[in-house]
Amino acid sequence: MIDFKNINKVCLYLPNGIGDVICSTPLISALREYKPALHLTVIIKNKNIAELFGGKTNVDEIIVSDTASNSFTQNIQFIFRLRKQHFDLFISDHPGKTALLAWMIGAKISMGDKNSHFSFLFTHTFTNNFNEHKVVNHWKMLEILGIHFKHNPSIHFEKDDLIFAEKKISSISPNTNFIVIHPGCGAWVMHKRWPVKKFEDLITAVIQKHQINIVLVGGDDEIDLCNAIIENISSKNIGSLAGQLSIRQLSALLSKAKLVIGNDSGIMHLASACDVKTITLFGPTIAAWCAPFVNNIVVSKNLTCSPCYLKMPFGCGHPVCMESIAVNDVYAIVSNELK
Repeated sequence: MIDFKNINKVCLYLPNGIGDVICSTPLISALREYKPALHLTVIIKNKNIAELFGGKTNVDEIIVSDTASNSFTQNIQFIFRLRKQHFDLFISDHPGKTALLAWMIGAKISMGDKNSHFSFLFTHTFTNNFNEHKVVNHWKMLEILGIHFKHNPSIHFEKDDLIFAEKKISSISPNTNFIVIHPGCGAWVMHKRWPVKKFEDLITAVIQKHQINIVLVGGDDEIDLCNAIIENISSKNIGSLAGQLSIRQLSALLSKAKLVIGNDSGIMHLASACDVKTITLFGPTIAAWCAPFVNNIVVSKNLTCSPCYLKMPFGCGHPVCMESIAVNDVYAIVSNELK
């Protein structure tokens, strides 16, 4: 166990997407509760993710740097910038070359995945158990530090974010009775998507039977996807806010939804962190490891070939695991939740 008495400056390396960073927020809240005077620095890969921090997370410094796409000179400058911080503790669950980074920046104590590259450079290691959720694995990381707080993922948004989101919602749903659907996911993980036609059939059935409004969401790269779905559905009960909301504004929107439905994506983790019931469709990825942590229902056919993500992270080229999920499989769950 690590003696925390002399640890005052902590660096958390979080170079992943929105969902992974949300699953890391229990680390931040537990560290802050255990030692309120800690100086906490987080390293993230883009400025949009910075919106996840605020309020109760109490991050002192946010550094944006994507080491994978930076030039050699930029990465050298990045390393020297971190060396000047004189971190007492460096933590990362990223499986890449983070041990090398921890060593180069001169962190006194470093902790990371035993199976990552150059893991012998870490002063302390742990082994990720893919049969348990990321959040549970993070709790176990904290235990190495002598910290036994078990916080859930959290997201912070301001009152202004809620006011903005409510104005946007009113253009689609004049009342508070609406479902949010995210039909997309990251462009490089298209194999995680349920077929668009099935989303359209589900939406049509839900609107007809339950007379509820549907709000489609997504990033800038999913605007066309959401608009195409709307064009194929003859109803005034559906609209899209894809590309129109910041992460915090989207979180505020999700917090008001009756239900959020979508593929395995960061948006589903946002909804779960807002304590909204989510229905997440899984195929190639590991639901036990990366599903929204609380208040979530996983829909999966559990085929013998899935999950295949650890063997082929870009998919098998024919995601039968997603295509085999029937519209009725999802509709039955939605109907039960709307009773």
